[in-house]
Amino acid sequence: MRQVNTSSAPLMMVLAAWLAGMLLAPGCSGPSQRQMELDRQYTEETRFRVQLTSELLDVADTAAALFETEVINARLEGRPEREIAYLEVTRNGAVANYRSLALGQDAWGALVDLYVFSELSVVACEHRARSRPDLATIDCDATYAEVHRRIVEIASKPDHITPENRAILDAAVTAYKNKHADLISAGMIRLEDLAAYSGTASAVFDASEPNMMSPITNAATELEQTRLLGAQVVWLASRLPTAAGWEAQATIDMAMSSPAVQDGLKRVQKLSEQLDSTGVTVTALSANTSSLATDVQSLAANVKELREELGDLEGDRTLVREAIVAAAVMSALLLLVLAVGFFTIARAVRTRQNPSQAPGARESA
Repeated sequence: MRQVNTSSAPLMMVLAAWLAGMLLAPGCSGPSQRQMELDRQYTEETRFRVQLTSELLDVADTAAALFETEVINARLEGRPEREIAYLEVTRNGAVANYRSLALGQDAWGALVDLYVFSELSVVACEHRARSRPDLATIDCDATYAEVHRRIVEIASKPDHITPENRAILDAAVTAYKNKHADLISAGMIRLEDLAAYSGTASAVFDASEPNMMSPITNAATELEQTRLLGAQVVWLASRLPTAAGWEAQATIDMAMSSPAVQDGLKRVQKLSEQLDSTGVTVTALSANTSSLATDVQSLAANVKELREELGDLEGDRTLVREAIVAAAVMSALLLLVLAVGFFTIARAVRTRQNPSQAPGARESA
């Protein structure tokens, strides 16, 4: 035992010295100060990114409410169906663009894209209103311009878009508007789309020092975006039923408001009116038929009564005929009596005349 302890003593001393060195070495007792600073900065950036994304999603919801208000007001005012259908299509396209841009991979990049898109959308709306005032009746100031004002308000906050970068963005947008003087749709225009017309995209995104406008190159930052993905997916999924309903309603209203469908509806309505008139006529004819049946029944009753009266008249006619025959017989008898009487009187007179003529005859003889 004593030999074992003697041989292990140097080893124990080495281990003790190594442990003491490890405990006393700088930076080994915990994270380095540099790492702690990077973690704190990264946490603050992540919180800032989440907050900015939330603000942009609120702007997208505000845009949806503003455009839906235009459609509701049009319905309350009783505007033509064609105009309401066009408003619905405009609402669906604008809201879809705002939501898509707000759900960008990078919150700062989404803010820049919304800044560019919102300003060009105002110009496109004004051009459409001048081109087709009968259809493009949406209030550009109450919708597109109001959304742009809210985005500018967010972009003007500290640590968002610096005045220098805003000047670059404004120059790019102005160059694009000058190139497309008749712009009627902004689509989903991003800052990269303006590079060919302004040459300022690289000046904004490829700055010499990393800042909020720089492209994402940190792998850890890319992975951190998955923390935002869950909230963004829930936000979008909760709004998909409304968006789908809007699309279906707009499609139906646009189809129903087309001239061909309207002409067909007018024909169907006219046919319906004719069928209603025919129904009224049939009802009146049915009523007349019922009245005619009643009249026929009344006529049958009258005929029956007439027959009964005619039967009584036939009996009266027999009596009259018998009375006439009796009167004729009596008249004949009376005439016969008168004739016999007249003959008898004439014979008596002749007889009286014959005796008075006899003596003279003898005398003449």
